Amino acid sequence: KIAKEIVDPEDVEFLEELVLSGVKEAIEQGKAIATSEMSKITGAMGVPGLGL
Repeated sequence: KIAKEIVDPEDVEFLEELVLSGVKEAIEQGKAIATSEMSKITGAMGVPGLGL
């Protein structure tokens, strides 16, 4: 949870940028993990269309 007392009502954009940045980073990490795990499953098969 975000404590109300740490949010500056005059600078909500800063909080929005932080949240968006965190979400983007989580997505990138998720993609990297998915690619890594898929590579383990498919090995060197070179399955087309998986972006590996």
